[in-house]
Amino acid sequence: MARYFFDFSDEAETYTDTEGTQLDNDAEAELEAARALIDVVRERFSRAGAPLNSVTLRNENGVTLCLITLRFEIERPTS
Repeated sequence: MARYFFDFSDEAETYTDTEGTQLDNDAEAELEAARALIDVVRERFSRAGAPLNSVTLRNENGVTLCLITLRFEIERPTS
């Protein structure tokens, strides 16, 4: 197992993961990062209306493996 880190970001700041999570491989870490981003956005949107919108996945060597971005937008037609 390897340790992976999930750094969440919004337009204002980045929340750096200093503990990490033990997972079997990069593919499992990518899925977990995507799930975590959805959960965090859902929780923050219901409270603050400004969800986090991306997570950077790093391995235990500090190498960035991927960036996952979630865009949430409401558009209303203009009359």
